Amino acid sequence: MKTVKKVNKVPKTTKKTSVSSAQKIKSKLLQNKWPLILLAVVVFGLSGAWLLNRSSAATSWTLAWSDEFDGTSLNLSNWGVYNNTYGDGNKEEECSTPNNVTVSGGTLKITAKREEINCMGDATKHRSFTSGFIATRSIGSTGSSATASGKYFPAYAKYEMRAKLPHGQGLWPAFWLRHKDGASMAEIDIMEYFHATVPGKTTGTLHYNNVHNVAKKSVAFEAPTVSPGWHTWGVMTEDTSTGVLISWQLDGNTYFQFTETDKSQFTKY
Repeated sequence: MKTVKKVNKVPKTTKKTSVSSAQKIKSKLLQNKWPLILLAVVVFGLSGAWLLNRSSAATSWTLAWSDEFDGTSLNLSNWGVYNNTYGDGNKEEECSTPNNVTVSGGTLKITAKREEINCMGDATKHRSFTSGFIATRSIGSTGSSATASGKYFPAYAKYEMRAKLPHGQGLWPAFWLRHKDGASMAEIDIMEYFHATVPGKTTGTLHYNNVHNVAKKSVAFEAPTVSPGWHTWGVMTEDTSTGVLISWQLDGNTYFQFTETDKSQFTKY
């Protein structure tokens, strides 16, 4: 599964405007099972990331990994930065570049821009928009493709991100977990914002190998007419007696749960 979810995606049928953003990613983990990758493609940015292990107390967590974005540049020992047209499969119009990812004031900003560019200098990959994409899968890299030598996290865990999201036609901020062998194997979308179809609502989704939308729900997080505010998105994946319990949260409140009774879905890959 992904460990850092997508940033700003733009469907070909919509327009994209320049926006800068700031957000906070928290990652809280339980126990090692299914290797996951953190991915983040967001327009506003990241102000913190944490990974925690479950303690003996049923309601408590222990910090295992974090990034507070306290420096002046992205910590490449925690993240990789994409420089490619990763979203081609989704018919996205942007080129993701390291220039669209900045760190200052305790936040990571991922900025979408309207600009002409030959992505990676390739004239066959000309784009009219740029954005940013970071992932733990490609730690230390600022190249054209992700590598398999990155950081992976347990399948059973809690992940959180605090973020501001832009309201704009054609923007597609996102934060997700992906299987180490790719999104085609398994993916948990912790946060996606489809402003064009559900303005003001965040969407959480589970996908399996070639099975899309196994579980999915959208919930309002703020009016799409206001200035963006800070919100916290999270997901918990827990091994229970009845199966793998997946809980999506917004601002600390669980808004959607799904139990996968076939635990092999989380262990067979």
